[in-house]
Amino acid sequence: MDQIQQIVNTFSIEETKDFRLFVQRKKLKGKRKDLLLFDIFLEQKNLAKEDILQALYDSESANAKNAYHTIRKRLLKEINDFLYLKRSDIDQSKSGEVNKSLILVEHLLDHQLVKLAWKHLIKAEKLASEREFNQQLVWIYDLQIKNFDASYSENSLNEIVALRLAANARFQEDESLKIIGSLVKQELDQIILKGDDIDLQSITDALIKQFELENALFKRPKLLFNFVFLTRTIMLGRKDYSSFEGFLLNSYKRLSRSDFFTKNNADHIKILYVVAHTLYRNKKFDIAIEYLEKILADLDTATKGTYKRFYPKYLLLYSACENMKGNLDFSIELLSETVQISYLEKSDYLNGSLNLAVYYFEKEEYKAANQTLINIGKTDLWLEKNMGKEWRLKKHIIEAIFQFELGNPDLAFDRIISIERGFTALLKTRKYNKVAVFLSLIKQYLNEPLIVKTESFFEKVEGSFDWVGAEFEDLQEMSYYAWLKSKMQSRKFYEVLLELMNV
Repeated sequence: MDQIQQIVNTFSIEETKDFRLFVQRKKLKGKRKDLLLFDIFLEQKNLAKEDILQALYDSESANAKNAYHTIRKRLLKEINDFLYLKRSDIDQSKSGEVNKSLILVEHLLDHQLVKLAWKHLIKAEKLASEREFNQQLVWIYDLQIKNFDASYSENSLNEIVALRLAANARFQEDESLKIIGSLVKQELDQIILKGDDIDLQSITDALIKQFELENALFKRPKLLFNFVFLTRTIMLGRKDYSSFEGFLLNSYKRLSRSDFFTKNNADHIKILYVVAHTLYRNKKFDIAIEYLEKILADLDTATKGTYKRFYPKYLLLYSACENMKGNLDFSIELLSETVQISYLEKSDYLNGSLNLAVYYFEKEEYKAANQTLINIGKTDLWLEKNMGKEWRLKKHIIEAIFQFELGNPDLAFDRIISIERGFTALLKTRKYNKVAVFLSLIKQYLNEPLIVKTESFFEKVEGSFDWVGAEFEDLQEMSYYAWLKSKMQSRKFYEVLLELMNV
């Protein structure tokens, strides 16, 4: 696929509409070739270059090829400009506003408008200082030092130099935490792909000491905030939500006692979502909804970009909590509307569709459940590239169970065999041991359907899982177990699921 076409295919419905308006902003007469090429890329898959030339110029001549090359460059420039302006428009932290001010300052200085330049420079400094935009602060102080004028500056030159050194030290701390995040991610990838047994918490602690960040984490709220999300990455890799909850809530209370959230509404919404999601995964659905209500209140005053990013996430998580509280019809109705939102992020649409399929399944509307999965309409390769190997594994397991309930046990069995072959390394990891056990038990059940009613099978199921107690078990793994248990007890899956989730 053409590289520009790959970019075009990432646009949402709303972004596609906005881009067309953006390209037509100059109101040129006639159909623009770059916009026509955009439409071709949007509507056609895997077109050969010759087909595109015919569509654009009705010719494959050398002149047409040269013109096509020019149009591609123009379209790419328009896309870059559109995405830059869009990013500036939805900037959650207002760092874009500071950057724009500094570009204006440099322009004013170039034209000897020193007094006006300093006015905007001081304004940018105050905003950057409030938001702790340390990279921009270094830029600001460099401009103040280079263009120092005691008539306009609020600080002496020595004071500015000291401020510059302090901002740069904080910036280096920010960068060090990013480096730690990359190193941790590398170790996390080893766990997921190779099945290595690595203590990521110990690795993180060692890296924090190596980069001398222990004291900074306790002095700077923003650094603590970023560290919370680094730690969450570790816990997501280990699926250890119960251990993360205490640290997360304590960090949230500590940040709330500072003025960090007052100045950073988007970050408040972000951590509220993480708290709510963690509580949901720990099966504390009522408390999770309390935090979701705080998100809804904050969204009223959020920027457009923050609202578009987190409102759908709020709806997805809210529907999931209500589903686990027994409000299945409400969850289906809410999620059906949510997946239709035009500005949904790709991951939210896919997660929402998968959840909606499961909700239909819980209601025993198996055809609707299966059709919802079919409507996703993406290849396994695309799904793994965009959502990860673990997401694709979950989808395949759900598909296998759906096929069984649709009366296709052979298809279900084949799907499980395919899963075991395609995800061998992943299923051998400690994190997915229970999933591997579950797949083995389903195969036995499919081969001998009547075995689920026997005492021996019941004992085998109960003895196969190394349970640590319902309070600490992973929510998704317990869902698989609930389905198997419903077969053993001849009960409705949703009824058994709620019973297990609300112990």
